[in-house]
Amino acid sequence: MGRSAAPLLIEQLEREGDDPDHWCVALEAVTGENPVPEIASGDLVRIT
Repeated sequence: MGRSAAPLLIEQLEREGDDPDHWCVALEAVTGENPVPEIASGDLVRIT
């Protein structure tokens, strides 16, 4: 699915709220981008 999967991954992250899974890793793998600021590193809720 490539980049077309990005919106689906973001929707899933939004649905999971305060208990997110590691979909951000998949999002980075699909897009090649890491938009997470250093301050949020390791904090899944902040990353989401």
